Amino acid sequence: MRRFASLLLLLFAAPAAWAQPFTTQVISVPSGDTLVIRRNLVETRVRLYGVDAPDVGQPLFEEALRFTESRALNRLLRFDVRGEAGSTLTAEASFLEGGGSLGAALVRAGLARWDERTAPLAADLAAAEQEARRAGRGLWATTAPVVPVAPVIPAPVAPAAAALRLRDPGESGLAHPWRVSVGYYEYGCQNDFRQTLLDLSDVSTDGFAVKVDYSFFRPTRHEAMVSVFYLAKPFREANDAFGVGLEYRWRFAQRGAAYYGINVNGLFIDSESFFVTGSALGIEFGKGQFVELRYLYEPDSQDDVSMLMVGTRF
Repeated sequence: MRRFASLLLLLFAAPAAWAQPFTTQVISVPSGDTLVIRRNLVETRVRLYGVDAPDVGQPLFEEALRFTESRALNRLLRFDVRGEAGSTLTAEASFLEGGGSLGAALVRAGLARWDERTAPLAADLAAAEQEARRAGRGLWATTAPVVPVAPVIPAPVAPAAAALRLRDPGESGLAHPWRVSVGYYEYGCQNDFRQTLLDLSDVSTDGFAVKVDYSFFRPTRHEAMVSVFYLAKPFREANDAFGVGLEYRWRFAQRGAAYYGINVNGLFIDSESFFVTGSALGIEFGKGQFVELRYLYEPDSQDDVSMLMVGTRF
């Protein structure tokens, strides 16, 4: 058990992986370099990576705003996240048709400048600014161009109820591939769902479980993951057991949170190993927390275990 606890500490200590690109709709445009999208049913602000457009009250603010609105509002864009602070993302936004960068288009039109401090290696933004300068567009139309100052945007405080909103799986990508869950299990429910619920409601449980998953495939309504898990007092009243597994899940609706999964596992108790099949039924909330009911079955001995787990993504 100490070895498994050490594994969990290593997993939690690992730095968070950068979010993978995802596609979603822009629902509003507050300024030329800021978008608002709906992510997991929560409105999220997105600052365009490496782009600095005029602020409210500065020259060309309205022109930059209208430029971005005409190309992004109510349209699907691809977002490549470069940073995250609270519920505000910094991302490169690209058009689905042609793959061009929204930020580069804004800079090329002379309605924003390349922010070299935050994106020193953005060659496309550097080239777009040089083109705008040479053509004398927008900010560069006068001998003393107005250079906007990047504002400091405080991260909005999400209401406490946001954590309980149902997760929206409509965006693809693996922004949070890890899942960790803990719970307890009952032995010998004989594949009876009603009996499973009755047994799990009894606090005199047979043991507890810890499970770690890693998602390697997660399009809109499907998910595939590999798992490692630990059972404190498993089949045959034997010693503690470790297991590895492969699980495939799908959601009941495209924009819903309930899911069902099937899995195959290898279970290791001392020097013995067993093949175990299973299923899972659960619900996931807006911040990645989930509750699920799991069932494991060993075909050879017809032993079975039911598990009630709670966990979160990270």
